[in-house]
Amino acid sequence: MSGPAETEQLEAAALIGFLAEAADEGYGVVAFSGGEPFLYPDFPAVLEAAQALGLRRLAVTNATVLTGPRAAALPLLDLVAVSVDGSEAVHNRLRRSPTAFARMLKGLDVIRAAGLPFGIAHTVTRDSLPDLPLMAAFAAERGASVLQLHPLGLVGAAADMADALDGETLARTWLTALALQADYGERLAIHVDLFNRATLAARPELVVPDDRDGTLSDIINPLVLMSNGDLSPICHAMAPDLRLGHFESASLTEIARRYRGSGFADLQAICRALWEEVIGDRDGWPYLNWYELLETRSQRALVH
Repeated sequence: MSGPAETEQLEAAALIGFLAEAADEGYGVVAFSGGEPFLYPDFPAVLEAAQALGLRRLAVTNATVLTGPRAAALPLLDLVAVSVDGSEAVHNRLRRSPTAFARMLKGLDVIRAAGLPFGIAHTVTRDSLPDLPLMAAFAAERGASVLQLHPLGLVGAAADMADALDGETLARTWLTALALQADYGERLAIHVDLFNRATLAARPELVVPDDRDGTLSDIINPLVLMSNGDLSPICHAMAPDLRLGHFESASLTEIARRYRGSGFADLQAICRALWEEVIGDRDGWPYLNWYELLETRSQRALVH
């Protein structure tokens, strides 16, 4: 449940009702992200409801607002990911604040004091690639259980940035992560949001949804509830024509039934066409940012 750079907020009662329907549709994890979930005034109430439903609860935060009552939500979470942009100088520059890194560290101390498992989330750019060993050391020294590396995607909020990651940079990211994982072993799990082209060729079901019998989670996972109430399949920046509609337009079961009868075929066709293009590129680099490619392809389909 998220929406980068969004300022709208959903009513807590409606959100809690939606979580109950999502649990019935087979979803077992709910993740809250940007804006800043800890600024949502009803965050503890929503987390309590999710806990009662048996959902695993995750949140992504910049950790700078974890003061006073806001920190009360921490024990209701299973895992927190703290966004770190790099070294202190880089983090402060990108956050446009000379105190951003210091405030993040204070929030990280609050999370650690709560005894809550946490990870470090880092968006990989061309400039930050040499600093990945530094990020792994930072995560390990602070006691994080995971370092999540997300290559910058040039869609949504980053659409105007001139820092596209080419195939070579993505391959270097993957190989650096493998080397760091070997160094840190079980002390720190290192995940990279990339796919291996050979793996996709052998297992198209990883990225091409299949309209089989079952719950909505069987065919669309993840399902993104945006801050404006729209339900987007798989990614944030999917074209509006591919979304399932507003979450309050009907029950989630009814929304799923309607989507199976209309929009799902378009989503499936776009995923299939992109998969065929990816595996057909014999000269391409072995690692790719599938979600960026899918979002871009969906927007292109909307234009045409």
